[in-house]
Amino acid sequence: MDYTNTPQLGFKNFLERAEQDGWISKYRWAKAESLKELREKLGGIRKPNTSRTHKRGTDGIWWGLEVEPDYGTAVGVDIELLVDRPVLQNPQWIAERMGLGRVSNPKEIIEEWSRREAAFKAVSMQFEELHAQENKVVSLAPTADGSAPSVAATKESVFQPPRILISQFKRAGANTLSVYTPRGDRSIQTRCHWSGRWVLSLTWCTT
Repeated sequence: MDYTNTPQLGFKNFLERAEQDGWISKYRWAKAESLKELREKLGGIRKPNTSRTHKRGTDGIWWGLEVEPDYGTAVGVDIELLVDRPVLQNPQWIAERMGLGRVSNPKEIIEEWSRREAAFKAVSMQFEELHAQENKVVSLAPTADGSAPSVAATKESVFQPPRILISQFKRAGANTLSVYTPRGDRSIQTRCHWSGRWVLSLTWCTT
């Protein structure tokens, strides 16, 4: 069935399978008539250890999706819509930038673009978790019951997303992307699913 304007239904089985396979622990959709309203429905600013994506449908309705990873993993999510857009105005140029060779099918380009957007979010979540671990301080003050000192996060260091370009991601397999970062090489597993003109990408890596 072509869920052209209802991606929540079109990707239901795909997301449930991701839950069963341990790629994500939970997910939730929201829709609204404006981007501001959509963000409010998703709870405002994105919380750490979550990944979000949003896109406006051809009917003007905004759709948003938030996913959370299982323990010890990082995930990224991206949703795209196959419509006329700047990234497709010069398909051969963008295909070469992403290392796809000669690709004339806009659907392939949008899918690869979506994979890499989601992959960036997974790597960013991975770095965010590392940053949180590295910026914890141990309180040496004794506790009332004599238990171990508590651990608290410092407020001095602000997380900055890694500086990685979409073109830096390389195909390492049919469903694997790799990218070199200041912290070394990263390997990211990917899944994509189409529903009508919508494509949803999930990416997964360990932390």
